Amino acid sequence: MKIELKNFGIVKHFTYDSKEDFSIIFGKNNTGKSYAISVVYLIIKNLLNLEEPLLFRYFIQDLNIDEKLSNFQSQLEVEKAIDIKKEMEDILLEFLSKVFLNEIQESFKSTFDSIENLQNKLTNEELSININSNLININIKVKDKKLYISNLEINRKEIELRKSTRNLSNKDNGDEIIIYSSSNKDNFIEKIFNFIMESSGQITFDLREQIKSIYYLPASRSGLYQALSAFGQIIAELSKSRKFTTKKIELPSISEPLSDYFLELSNIKVRKKEINNKITKVASEIENSILNGKIEFDKITKKIMFKPKDTELKLDLSYTSSMVSEISPIVSYLRYVINYSEEHNLLPSFMRKKKFENSKPLIIIEEPEAHLHPDVQIELLKQFVELAKDDVKFIITTHSNYMFNKFNNLVISKDINIKNTSSLLFKETKSGTDVINMELDEFGIEDENFIYTSQALYNEKVNLINQLNQKTD
Repeated sequence: MKIELKNFGIVKHFTYDSKEDFSIIFGKNNTGKSYAISVVYLIIKNLLNLEEPLLFRYFIQDLNIDEKLSNFQSQLEVEKAIDIKKEMEDILLEFLSKVFLNEIQESFKSTFDSIENLQNKLTNEELSININSNLININIKVKDKKLYISNLEINRKEIELRKSTRNLSNKDNGDEIIIYSSSNKDNFIEKIFNFIMESSGQITFDLREQIKSIYYLPASRSGLYQALSAFGQIIAELSKSRKFTTKKIELPSISEPLSDYFLELSNIKVRKKEINNKITKVASEIENSILNGKIEFDKITKKIMFKPKDTELKLDLSYTSSMVSEISPIVSYLRYVINYSEEHNLLPSFMRKKKFENSKPLIIIEEPEAHLHPDVQIELLKQFVELAKDDVKFIITTHSNYMFNKFNNLVISKDINIKNTSSLLFKETKSGTDVINMELDEFGIEDENFIYTSQALYNEKVNLINQLNQKTD
């Protein structure tokens, strides 16, 4: 599945492909990196949380299918087959506007405050979000301060409604979809119901083929976690939906990704026996090689604690170094949050019978290098790449030239599979941010981000030395 943004905030164009196992994003501050990945997070989260088909029927009943397709029902009495692609696209558009778009609308409001402010103000060109799956392409735009689906296209040449005396299942051969139905009204409606549920569910199926679950770790993780802990869980819960507030109650503006981040860390499930898998091993390696201690969760205070190696101390993160407090949430997510999701089948019941063998959790991390020594930055990136080989997908934003250079070396050493990797540069222009795909090959990627700063510093140093030499002469 591909999620494509056009003229979203200051970002002119950005595409995320769910097939990628490792995406690393570079760029200066205020170029829209957080904007773009927040949208990706919210869209994927809501697609993964689509309601079960049994609950779809509640919405389908409001579509007046019998009225809209009554002419086809009678036509089927005399004709063997009818192409109903256009009509089904219209019905699916209306249906997904109710079951999916409303959720996205609420997520955007809680994260970006105002839908109307999302458009690129530098060019005033129309905002557009494209969600492209194997079966359906959806285009979302803004009108009257609200999101709406402007176009929905089914990626098949035709959808053929075919007369049949037998109760055959709907068939998709990759070129066309065949819906077998009799002219009997109940059978006709049932077949259309099934197609809507199967088609809507297929969007989620396509995504889950690559992404099992999604997590967002914001920049300044330790400060945000400690500040929200002081206010308590109720603030994050209430701020997710402004409809619970009144004029007498003013809550701090907390975006949905940030609320999710805090709630995940506040509701950690501690097991008696730790899961023995790659994710746990990487979490332990980070503790041993970087933190020199262990991250634990206090079930009573519901807080993350740090236990320094060879001591009985258990320290609140506010009493630890900036390195420990920044990395602790990452370790906690790996050991407790993601592992819990892996151990317990959290899929909706209608998906549990389907195997998603290549599906992985996706972790979005903003600026993992914050407060870290270059040696630690390099070691942390190595551990992320190790996880990305088999077990976890990553989207990382960074300002670190050390991470850039280490990433390059890992490409050259073939520790990174460049077929499933992307390296992007967010570059500011007068009309907004251009997102440049930094081409990867066996020699790494060309430095289009840090080299100019390095060159400027080097030239400055040469000039200063020349000036000193001139004074000595």
